[in-house]
Amino acid sequence: MSKELQARTKADSSTTDALLPSANLAQNTMLYAGAVEIEAPYFDKNGTEIKEFAVLRVYHFKGVNEQGKGRKHYYMYKWVRLKMDSKGKMWWVAMHLTNGNENSYYNLRAVGDKQTRFISDSEIVQQY
Repeated sequence: MSKELQARTKADSSTTDALLPSANLAQNTMLYAGAVEIEAPYFDKNGTEIKEFAVLRVYHFKGVNEQGKGRKHYYMYKWVRLKMDSKGKMWWVAMHLTNGNENSYYNLRAVGDKQTRFISDSEIVQQY
């Protein structure tokens, strides 16, 4: 590891408590360096690459026609993470934003287009 990267990592680790998890990118990169393989990235409906810790707005359902105002669209908000399987491969998963349950997620490969890797009904709301 170069001296510059060590200095940056040391500076990042001293301010970790005040920063978001993704701000400590040097440490996250070292953490995932031991993984066998990381799945290729996915893209939202605007063509923006979805990165770890992004917040996605995902289409959920269309409501009933209330009071003649038309049908309202309802959305869910998801938090994107990299999750390691038992073989060491890192997969992109979307977790519920409201709960911290590690077992409550779905794989982005289940909803993304297999060839273009676009997720047509999602949009990045916030990305670090």
